[in-house]
Amino acid sequence: QHLAHLLSSQRLPSLSHRSYVFPSPHLNRMAAGVWFRKCLRLHDNIALAKAAETHDDVVPFFIIDPSFDKQKIGVNRFHFLLESLRDLDEQLRKKYKSRLLVFHGKPAKVMQDLFKGKGLGKLKVESLFYERDIEPYARARDAEVEELSRKYGVPTMSFSGHTLLDLDLVVQDSGFKPPISMSMMQKLMDKHGPVSTPLPAPKKIPKLTIKGHEVPDISSLYKEEPSQRHLMPGGEREALQRLKSNCSDKNFIANFQKPKTESTGQEGAPWEPSTTGLSPYFHFGCLSIRKAWHDFEKCSKGKKGSKPPMSLIGQLLFREMFYILGASVPNYDKDKGNSTCKKIPWTKSKKMIKAWEEGRTGYPYIDALMCQLVQTGWMHHLGRHAVACFLTRGDLWQNWTVGRDIFDKYLLDADWAVNNGNWLWLAGVAPWSSPFFQVYDPSPGPKTSLNAKHAPEFIRHFLPEASRKRRASSQSGGATKKRPAAAK
Repeated sequence: QHLAHLLSSQRLPSLSHRSYVFPSPHLNRMAAGVWFRKCLRLHDNIALAKAAETHDDVVPFFIIDPSFDKQKIGVNRFHFLLESLRDLDEQLRKKYKSRLLVFHGKPAKVMQDLFKGKGLGKLKVESLFYERDIEPYARARDAEVEELSRKYGVPTMSFSGHTLLDLDLVVQDSGFKPPISMSMMQKLMDKHGPVSTPLPAPKKIPKLTIKGHEVPDISSLYKEEPSQRHLMPGGEREALQRLKSNCSDKNFIANFQKPKTESTGQEGAPWEPSTTGLSPYFHFGCLSIRKAWHDFEKCSKGKKGSKPPMSLIGQLLFREMFYILGASVPNYDKDKGNSTCKKIPWTKSKKMIKAWEEGRTGYPYIDALMCQLVQTGWMHHLGRHAVACFLTRGDLWQNWTVGRDIFDKYLLDADWAVNNGNWLWLAGVAPWSSPFFQVYDPSPGPKTSLNAKHAPEFIRHFLPEASRKRRASSQSGGATKKRPAAAK
């Protein structure tokens, strides 16, 4: 009866193809496990809302998977994740007297224990709710958990929520073609839209009093400390506040044109983004992409503002396009066997790659951008254009996958689908790339397409050593000139 009620709910969104196994009839109370992965929020969280509507006991939990190599994930990025988990836990405690349980281990092993009731006192997870993911690792992980759930007779329900559309429905539609342009993306939106209205946070979530399994401190996972320089704080509350702040200026939202924003930050504050600064919150699901879509549309209603691809709606469509490509193109994250990647005979120089990563190329603008990336976990999209072009087709002729992996390590918004899509684009190897011969000047002036108006101040802030050397050189007459490190 419980599952029949669940499936008959009129608010139930489209589900992925899953097999449902009814639990044993002698069990009177069923604890629903809500598996948080990227959807680190209360608002517009369908899995949490459905579990709270249909169960007397709900166990919200997150799994820190040991397969995530600390050598490949920077401390700043992991710190942002932990802050987001802590924010979620605090809200669950304050609003509902519930909490977030954090487990460590392989997801399948953790699930097996939860299905057996280990570590949950008198509760046992007898149904599982979660938001779907398209990444290859996530798909393999989820398939393993689904198989395990069938073995233990645990029904599972998964939902679309990290994208504007249900990607399973889009990709499985007859006549589907992977979108490689904004016009193709807009046609898909016309066909599969409109974008669903985001759900509010649940009014009620059952109380949870289980002890232990706290959100860990970053010091227990990393020897190094997070940067103290302009790190964006993680969490849903910060995300919603930033969205509200951006939308308080309706003209800014309505007239936003991404290519006209500054790659070198704001005047007097080069660390402050000239854009919305919302991308890390989209990546971790602290902010619903659907809520942002509808809020941006409200701000632009009745105004003759900017249009896709330059508008904020256009930026969300680009994100959706890359997600659809990631869900439909085999080997999307590789340079071989990838139908969207042209074969290029790249060279390989560990010395050049290291100089690029550490901001030692000798080009102040490029180096300052890479220092910003390492120190803050963020970089303006035009800055990403500049450093990616420099590493690949522009100057160093290194494989785009190397730069992709370095971005994935440091960026707070290191989104698998978007990161791969952008690197394919900027390396000039994708159908949606600009002409291969159009490269960015690594020492741009204020009126170039990189919009480096505040470059001197930006460089002084993020690359103070280079500024000191330049001043010392000018004072001594500038007798020596050295070639850039990456050019040697």
